[in-house]
Amino acid sequence: MMYKKSSRQTILLTSVGKQDPYNQYQKPGPILSLLSEKSFDKIFLFSTSGTQKNAEDTSIIIKEKFKETNVEIIKTNIEDPYNYSFMIKEVRDLAIGNIYRTHQNSQFFILIGPGFPQMQTCWFLLASSGEIPATLLYIREEQYAGPGKNKIGEIDPRSKELPHIQPKISLREIKTVSEEKLKNVIEQIGIVGDDPKLKEAIIDSAKAANYEFPILILGETGTGKELIARLIHELSPRSKHTFFPFNCATLPEGTIEAELFGYKKGAFTGADEDKKGIIETCEDGTLFLDEIADLPPKAQAGLLRAIQFQNIIRLGDHQTKGVNVRFIGATNKNIKDEKIFRKDLYFRLSTIVIELPPLRERKPDIPKLALYFLKKFNEKHKKNIEFEQDLLAHLQEYEWKGNIRELSQVIERTVLLTESEKVTVDEFKKKYTHETAKYHSEIPELHYGFSLEDYLNKIRADIINKALEKANGNQSEAAKYLNITPQAINKFIKKKKDKV
Repeated sequence: MMYKKSSRQTILLTSVGKQDPYNQYQKPGPILSLLSEKSFDKIFLFSTSGTQKNAEDTSIIIKEKFKETNVEIIKTNIEDPYNYSFMIKEVRDLAIGNIYRTHQNSQFFILIGPGFPQMQTCWFLLASSGEIPATLLYIREEQYAGPGKNKIGEIDPRSKELPHIQPKISLREIKTVSEEKLKNVIEQIGIVGDDPKLKEAIIDSAKAANYEFPILILGETGTGKELIARLIHELSPRSKHTFFPFNCATLPEGTIEAELFGYKKGAFTGADEDKKGIIETCEDGTLFLDEIADLPPKAQAGLLRAIQFQNIIRLGDHQTKGVNVRFIGATNKNIKDEKIFRKDLYFRLSTIVIELPPLRERKPDIPKLALYFLKKFNEKHKKNIEFEQDLLAHLQEYEWKGNIRELSQVIERTVLLTESEKVTVDEFKKKYTHETAKYHSEIPELHYGFSLEDYLNKIRADIINKALEKANGNQSEAAKYLNITPQAINKFIKKKKDKV
């Protein structure tokens, strides 16, 4: 098996076992055996109290023999190898919370083998669920590494023969609702992810659900504002009544008031009978007003009355009518701008404000969302498509300007149009690179652990490869496109081959 050095930083996560750095026969253990075949930019060695010395010795040897590799020891508090719940929580917190979230632009690998057998299970579960979109590697023992077999083996946790694991959403306890109920509602609605900002929005929504205050949800288009509104409704005492989503930008100004507040017979041409508005039909329920910043001024005035006094006036009527409705507004615009939105209505709506992060700031959630949509659309279209594990990591390289909605649409098109049972990175790039802006099409979102050097090296590699493709592999011609020397192109190609 040939491993190409990624243009992204490569990171290895591995437990340290009793056979590291050397086994009882003084032969290299699993970690050193892997490093003799494949290089990494950074290695995190996970140790327990029983393997701390092994980890320190392994670290020293790696620094001596593989000088370009950065190595760090991660001490765990694992004492009982049979306490699976504690073990996976410990690994999840350390590997995801402390490492993965601060190295989101990197390519991850996990070595299965060293350490407790139970640790191998934990690593497998985290990779299979998409919580860490890593390639799983193992070292074949000598008796199994016969002629024609590679020393390094690779496990595909997305294989059809293996059960598919759903990622965990961990939430702290909320007094107003049990964690079990909250998780059931989240699963029912289809909210996926474990991003801290998303979790904060979910927790705030759960806390606010039992109160009758209006709520304002802010976020870019496609970030899941309606899902959060449904979450609030389902957790509220109004859950058995109507939840009505209404997009304020879909109707012309002349008709939106009639739709919202209703009208009396004769109020305008064509009004042949009295008609309830949407607000009245939501009696005892929840009205979700999406794109609320697009409401025309007169409709804003009527909505202010409905929220403040819990009554409305139908078009053509002079009598108020009481209503009992929970109002949730949402927008992707600057609703504080008085030129587009009434200040008094803003203050009424913004008693509780919930803000959703864009998908580009939730990169660790992208593999989980991709797997969720893949399952959903496989069931919908009666297909059985799988994603290559590397594709889950590759999806994080896109900016996803349309956020979750765009990702969902791309996954559905993939399920519908792919001819193979398993979609590879190359197949995906051929179909969708031109449709979705890459992450480095603009200045990227910065985060702790962001590597400027890795980022610039990736852009440089992509541009040179594009020039070579345009020049049909002619190095002199590619150099002319980039205004550099053919020697620079040749050096790039040689360096690329050396990393294979």
